[in-house]
Amino acid sequence: MFMNNFNHWLLPVKNRISGLLSGRERVVVALDGRSAAGKSTAASLLARELDGEIIHMDDFFLPAEL
Repeated sequence: MFMNNFNHWLLPVKNRISGLLSGRERVVVALDGRSAAGKSTAASLLARELDGEIIHMDDFFLPAEL
């Protein structure tokens, strides 16, 4: 069932990112959603499939002066 979900939801995203990477060194992808929606899981799967890096923003806060 898990791979069916990957194929249904993430394979089109992976294919789109792969297309954007054509001729480029990197592409920045941002995932947003509710708590426990699967953002980290999706990011991990996509990073593994595309040999990408993940920058978690959970604990990143800009200072008020910025």
